[in-house]
Amino acid sequence: MIRAYIREVRESFSSLLFPPVCSFCDALGTEEPFDLCRSCQCALKWVSPPFCEHCGRPLVGLSSDGINYCGRCLSAPPPYTRARYAVFYEGGLRDGLLRFKYHAALHVGGTLSALLIEAFEKYWRPEDFHLILPVPVHRKRLVQRGFNQALLLARKLSRVSGIPVAPRTLVKIRDTRPQVGLTLKERKINLSKSFGIACAQDVRDRSILLVDDVATTGTTLAEASKTILDAGAQSVQALALALRADGAGSSQPSHVPETSA
Repeated sequence: MIRAYIREVRESFSSLLFPPVCSFCDALGTEEPFDLCRSCQCALKWVSPPFCEHCGRPLVGLSSDGINYCGRCLSAPPPYTRARYAVFYEGGLRDGLLRFKYHAALHVGGTLSALLIEAFEKYWRPEDFHLILPVPVHRKRLVQRGFNQALLLARKLSRVSGIPVAPRTLVKIRDTRPQVGLTLKERKINLSKSFGIACAQDVRDRSILLVDDVATTGTTLAEASKTILDAGAQSVQALALALRADGAGSSQPSHVPETSA
């Protein structure tokens, strides 16, 4: 009891000397559960229904009732079973993710992981998957950056969910140009056959959760999923931390009867 009291006193003094700061804007004082200030936490824009049941991108002008698919998924559905996202890539989230990804602000990773985990628990259960695969970066970029941001997020999710993560199974075999500024067609060409599987036995007949930090058009998730499925996986579902609103566009809805889903 005395030890617990001493620990509590130490923590109180520590919080006075080193008050917690917001992971996104560095303002003093944070709130649970994401270690953000009230302003940044309130500004988070979660990706919520109505969205396409398959690709997860928002649909315009619909209620959340029924099963809805965007025109793109009806005409050319991505190979994954479904994709979901935590929040939109904007405001403080965008700034925090950029600091984490390009300026090695690894302390922001705790907040980003918590957001990803929140989305996972909203849509899935741990028993839905055998394995988590992070979207890889090419070894050239890995040397430059020093880490793979998707892997760090995946490891945090793995610890909470108990689903094993395989960091070396899905690999980037070709160094591609940045996707920013490319059209959908250019993105597909750019990423075509850029992923590989190091050991097919890791994914064969298994349900896979593919994890990435940011999605725009979903091209990366689709190409990586195709590679995993071609290696013999039973199914692939995708989870990205953030969705770029400009990539989501204003998908036009199509209503599909429950019997045809």
